[in-house]
Amino acid sequence: MSSPGKPPYCEIHGKWWTWRPYADGRLQGRVRLCPADAPIERVWREFLKAKDRAETVRTDTLQHLVTRYFGSDQFAAKSADTQRGYRNSAKLILAQKLGDGRTFGQVPHRQITTPVLQRLHDAMSRQAVGPDGVRRGGKVAANRNIGFLSAMFSWAQSRIEGVSNPAKAVIKHGERGRTRYVDDAELRAALRLAPPKLLCVMAIEVICRARPGEPLLLTDNHILPEGLHLWRKKGSREQIIAWSDELRAIVAYAQSLRRGNVVSLKPWLFQSVRDPGSHWTDSARQNAATRFKAQLAKAGIEHFTMHDLKAKGVSDALGDKHEAGGWQQLGMAKIYDRKIPIVEPTPLPILRELFPNLFPNTKKADSKPA
Repeated sequence: MSSPGKPPYCEIHGKWWTWRPYADGRLQGRVRLCPADAPIERVWREFLKAKDRAETVRTDTLQHLVTRYFGSDQFAAKSADTQRGYRNSAKLILAQKLGDGRTFGQVPHRQITTPVLQRLHDAMSRQAVGPDGVRRGGKVAANRNIGFLSAMFSWAQSRIEGVSNPAKAVIKHGERGRTRYVDDAELRAALRLAPPKLLCVMAIEVICRARPGEPLLLTDNHILPEGLHLWRKKGSREQIIAWSDELRAIVAYAQSLRRGNVVSLKPWLFQSVRDPGSHWTDSARQNAATRFKAQLAKAGIEHFTMHDLKAKGVSDALGDKHEAGGWQQLGMAKIYDRKIPIVEPTPLPILRELFPNLFPNTKKADSKPA
């Protein structure tokens, strides 16, 4: 039976008076106030204190909504790359300054409309550097940031009363696919400048038509008699890349760069510098690639991305380009063809030319990976 004069949403639960705040269209978790035998005057005092504390941390802001989304099962089910991208987008969006001195993260999420987000999108398109000093401006980055908001609002729409998805109707910039082709002369010059570990990753990207992060997940267990077993990201088809002299040489060189006497459940092909028992992380590879790009610029080599190396591998591949790239086909083939295909590697004779010491059947020269 209810106690007379009790504060709203307060009740005795076990040995305690508790309060359940009402926010986002539903009752939240219990907040313990005081023992069940406390006089009603104390219950009121503790209730008012708890209410003041709760109002200090508002639960109707965009920041709070983002925090809840990042704690959801739906976010946890996304790939590590997607999670990292979403967190970067959130960091940039929430820190955007408004005219009244607030940040965008402090705005109540129900006040955020499509026109508001359209203006945010247009502003981010022109923004060269984010508040943390990291360059994240440009049309593509703005599209990705709005894409994150759309995914978050879509999640909230089905779980929180009265929430819509204002990001869904934002008009984003059209994007063209990259057409940059790294020619042999450029790749030859780049491989000469690359530090050893990044050199190996770049070579595997070309030979195996791999995305930049895929070689980092290779272990000695992926080195099979018939070739290198490559797990591809983004739903692409895993493959075994048949051995070529270049692929054998670069995998052996990558193994030689590892520290000895490291006990690990997975013998990673590319070890972490800080933790040899773990693999080289994608963020560490990106940092190395950023430093390397500065070297390329000084050498007068036109900018290319690490992902452009996969495109070079596909462009130079012999035979079926679709099969070489490892992309999944929709329909019945995806369901019934369950055998892992063995595909040919992309030739990379530049490796033999630049680093003949990697090939035991070739006379050693002065040039060596360094």
